[in-house]
Order: sequence, then structure tokens, then C-alpha cells
Amino acid sequence: MKPNTFLCCLIIAATPASAQTPLPTSGQPAALPAVTWSVGVGYESAWFRDVSQTGRPVDASPVSWEGRGLALGVQHDRNTAARLHRFEGVFEKAGRFSFQTPLLALPRFPEDSALRVSGRYEYRRYPFRDLGLTGLDVGIGVEGGAEFRSLVQHFDPSIEVRVRGTDLTAGVVAAARLSRWRAVQFQAAWVNGGAIGRATTRHSSAAVSPVNGWGGGWLTDLTVRADVRISAAATVFASYFGTGRGRFASHDALASGQSRFIVGVSHGR
Repeated sequence: MKPNTFLCCLIIAATPASAQTPLPTSGQPAALPAVTWSVGVGYESAWFRDVSQTGRPVDASPVSWEGRGLALGVQHDRNTAARLHRFEGVFEKAGRFSFQTPLLALPRFPEDSALRVSGRYEYRRYPFRDLGLTGLDVGIGVEGGAEFRSLVQHFDPSIEVRVRGTDLTAGVVAAARLSRWRAVQFQAAWVNGGAIGRATTRHSSAAVSPVNGWGGGWLTDLTVRADVRISAAATVFASYFGTGRGRFASHDALASGQSRFIVGVSHGR
């Protein structure tokens, strides 16, 4: 199913559930739903670079392995005016990889791929309400998560390198939301934290395979989201997620980055 067709089906499915409830019309900002489900589909791009030096700043290869593909996301929020509990799951599958250099792009094998499945929980409080502007709230929080990833690369002649790993992550959150208007709301969050996990590398031509190793690293995430209300209980949203990450282990030292755009629908009550 194409992403545009999938999004249209989501909107049609969400609208009847609240079609009997008119939109509020008073001049005050709309109250946040106590419970919200969001489902979306979109586009993601990812890049990976070998790390040649782990000092500050990290010194990585100028050549990156870059690909793009499909992203699917599900999010469940439990809100009050002062706090937020958020559960999120994301599936991403990238292909069409190439080696990107400062001068040119070199297409890679069609079989090259990257897959990620991740989940996270976030707890956030908003101690600063109506900060200089009605409806502008600033919050702080913590989050924890888990991620499974699988990277497959191919090289001549008939060499395959496969890396699979699982990471546990934790970070601190700085966030802001703007709910000044009934029809439109905005959110932004910045996360800084770390990760630790285990990876297995299989090299089709290696004398010893697989190679297992533990490692850790850092992460810096940015999320921006806008919601447009289409009924009292349903909204259409668009979100952007960007991250920069580093991972350091005996056989796996990578700097990586990712951008993800998702559009979808939310239903709250």
C-alpha cells in the first residue's frame, strides 16, 4: 500500500468516531486530551561513518554509507496539564544505499539494507506554564528505550557483512509545547543521553565468524511536531525526528545520523 493511500485510510477511519462532536468555538486554548493514540507513516534517511578517532570532537571518515526508506510509527500519550507519559514504537527499513563522498555519490548493491525496530517510554513534567505567552509550557523529563538494528553491506567479490545489535538507551529531555490556539498545536523536544548494548558481526569471508562485542555511546535527538485539529477528538499531524549518535566497541565504532518525517492521524479522549 502506498503511503498516501495509507494516510487517507487513517483519516477516513478516524473521522467518523468523532464526527458527531462539534469543534469548540470559545477563545480559550483547547484542553489536552487525557489519552491519545497516534499512527503515522513516512520517510526516513540514515547515514553511517566509520570512526577513526574517539576524542573530542569525534573524527569520522568523510565517506558515509547512506540510504533511505519507509518509516512507521505508533504513539500513545497519557496527558494532564502538568505531566505526560509517552509510549512510542517505530519500525524503519532503509535501502537504495550509496557511498557519499565530498565530491560524488557511488551507488551500492541493491541488497544493502538497514532495519531498525525501537521502542521508548518518556516521563515529562511541565513546571513552567504560560511562560511569557498564554499556552506556552516548558517541561523537563527522562526517557528510556530499546532498539534492535540490522545492517547488511555487500562488497566485491561476493562478500557480505552483517551487523545485528540491541541497545538500551537513557536520556534527559527538555521540551516545549504551544497550545495557544484550538485548531493548531506545536511540540518540540530535545534529548541528550547514552546507550549501551551488544552487537554481532558476521563476515562471509572471515576465518572466525561471528564476532560479538559490547559497547556504548551517546545520542542527541530532536523532535518537532505540529497537530491540526479536524474534529473535537481527531487531529492530523506532521512530525520530524533527527538524531546523531556514536557507538564505540572493539569491532564496531560508528558515528551515525538519521532524519525521519512522519504524517498521520491522532485520536484523543
